[in-house]
Parts: sequence; structure tokens; C-alpha cells
Amino acid sequence: MASYPSENSLVVNATHQILTRIRGPYNQTTAIAPTRYQEHQAGGGYDVELPLAMRLLFQYKAPKAEPNRGVRFKLDTQQITTLATREPCEVAYYACPVVDSDNQLSDALTECYFIDVQAIEAGSSQLYIPTDYPNSPVQAKFKDPSDQSGWIGDPVNYYEIPHSAVKMWDDLRTGIESRNIGMVIRESGSTTDSYDDFVDRLQDLWALHDDSRDQARTDGGEPNENDHQRIEGLVSFARSQHRRLFEESDVAVPDIERHERHLRETLEGYQTVRRPDVHGIGRAQELIAQSGSTDRNRALKLGNQP
Repeated sequence: MASYPSENSLVVNATHQILTRIRGPYNQTTAIAPTRYQEHQAGGGYDVELPLAMRLLFQYKAPKAEPNRGVRFKLDTQQITTLATREPCEVAYYACPVVDSDNQLSDALTECYFIDVQAIEAGSSQLYIPTDYPNSPVQAKFKDPSDQSGWIGDPVNYYEIPHSAVKMWDDLRTGIESRNIGMVIRESGSTTDSYDDFVDRLQDLWALHDDSRDQARTDGGEPNENDHQRIEGLVSFARSQHRRLFEESDVAVPDIERHERHLRETLEGYQTVRRPDVHGIGRAQELIAQSGSTDRNRALKLGNQP
């Protein structure tokens, strides 16, 4: 039986390989954990100083063999919701290395499939990379959490991931170097609209649990009006990105109402936990690539912070 590498080993090895292989218009690359700059809003931010900067996010998953289906990767609906409500298409990817031993860690990047997070339906629990891809499609599997009997509806609850949402390292590298993949957060020294919108979503996620409140909502009641508006805005963003990704392919959109329902329920649950903006993605890695030169520190803050 194969002894698959741990998630931590995959993160370390693949991140190191990414940082050493990026070329093109960037003269500085950095990998950071999301919690580093989001843990405390009052002082967090990106250590970005150069006129051009862009970012991607990789959420690594550890592989497991799956008879007749290739390699399986376990998913978490809270993680899906956090990423889907934060990141537009072609910014956040599930990194799924198809390696079955520590001896293959040197292949953790070249044998990795990068799946756009916006292709994954909230409530999904498994992702499958077939042994004969691309002849067979990448699939994900949905499980209704209200059903306690085990996996249901086989094969009804499997759905196909569009080929355009599945990248290999060479695809990503080309897109990063041409700036067609990733979020440009600073251009010509100024923040971009896409970055400003991203910050707004982070702040909405943060505001769902405000430590200054006397007590977090724990009674299962309805969210207050401000929280309701935040949740609906985040759900609307994630729905539009999810739909856009599928509509640009020849693959049918999975159950969009079910996707929305799980997004909304998970966001409502964030009101009872600390720091929902990083909930479930503490082990993610962000790639920050910069270019240019400057003679003064211009670190990029999150929002209108001093």
C-alpha cells in the first residue's frame, strides 16, 4: 500500500519549487500564509513595496488512492465557502499533487493538478483526479450533510469539473508570467479595483464575527440586518463566479440553488466563531510576485488603514 506524503510535506516542497521557477516580469516572489496578515485587521497587510504586484492562493490537499477513480482528495465545505466568497476565478486553486510517496516529493509541482476553487460546489466532500485525465474528466462529489446514512445518490452526486478549471504547472506559470492568471493588486504604484473589491469581501467576512459585540450569536436565530446584507453580498459574488466558470465551458452548472444554500448556511455559522475570514484556510499558501523598484517602503495595507 502506498504511503502518501502529508499535506505539510506537499506544501513545503511544492511552494519551494514554485518560488524557484517563476520567471517573466517579476524580480521578487514571496510565499505567505493567509493568517499572517489577516489575524489582526488593525495592522495586517501585504509586505508589498514595488509598483507591480500580483497574488494567487494555493490550498494544498493530500492524496489518497481510490479504486476505479484514480486519486481522491478530501474537501471541507467551510474551506470551500471561505475561498469562494473571497477569491474571483483564476486566483485561488486547490493544489492536488498526484504523488504516492515521499520519494516523489520532487514531483509535487510537475505532477500537481490545480483546480479553480470556483469550480467546486459548496457542500462537496471529495475531489477525484482520474488516472487517464484528460480522457476522463476531473470530478467532485456532493454529500447532503442532513443524510446520516452515508454516501447517497451514486453516481447522481458526482459532477464534472470543466477542463478549463484544471491547470497543470506549465499552464499556471504561463498565466502568471503573462498576468492572465492571478489578481493584480498593485499596478503603476496604485491598488487595482479587483484588489479593493477583495478587501471589501475580507472585511465583510471579518465583520460577521465582531469581537467587540457583547456576545456572539449562538441561539441559531436570524442574523441582524447588516450581517444579512453582508452574507447575501458574499453569496451573490460566489454564485456569479461559479456560474461564470461553468457557462464559459461546455459542462452543465451543478445545482446552483444547493450551492447557494450551503454557502449561506456556512456563512451564518461563521457568526459564532472567531476570524471567519481565515476559517479553514490556515494552511493555504499565497504567492506574491512583484516587479519594479522603489526607494521607499510602500507596504500594502488591507483597506484604509494608516
